[in-house]
Amino acid sequence: MSLPDGQRTVGSHFVADADLAGLLFDCDGTLIDTMPLFYHSWAEVCPQHGLSMSEDDFYGFAGKPLPDIVREMHRAQKGTDATDAFVAAFLAEKKRAHLQAEEKIGAPAPIACVVALARGALARGEAANRLREHVERHLESAGLADIFNSRLGNVVCAAEVAAGARLHEMARDGTK
Repeated sequence: MSLPDGQRTVGSHFVADADLAGLLFDCDGTLIDTMPLFYHSWAEVCPQHGLSMSEDDFYGFAGKPLPDIVREMHRAQKGTDATDAFVAAFLAEKKRAHLQAEEKIGAPAPIACVVALARGALARGEAANRLREHVERHLESAGLADIFNSRLGNVVCAAEVAAGARLHEMARDGTK
């Protein structure tokens, strides 16, 4: 949809810059280019546990908590519910694989145009569907820990939000 002065938007809703109180940023794939590194760890670990994940599957799971993804894959591919022990072992191995790959190739890079917007926002929040320790390490290595951090209280991780909460609830919590 075209707007005055050549602006573009998805859908019909538009908020003028002057009316914005703040901005909410997703971490993975928006602020920081983490997605390829995350996919690598899924592709490495799934076969070790009798599961598989294509790149399309990976992006289709975007926004879901990691334990839920493991449980859903187990149910779909093995026909049974995963035990808590299976999920814990899988996620521990995935975390190890992710950290090992990151040590080898380096931390994911920030996405410059989005970082520029984040630095200019009056109020800002960051929401992520992953472990806080990964989020904070990536924000630090991307040079963003000064504007998104626990001290400011503007980083929200899905595992820390009540079950069934939606992104808008995470956004509200992250920008208080």
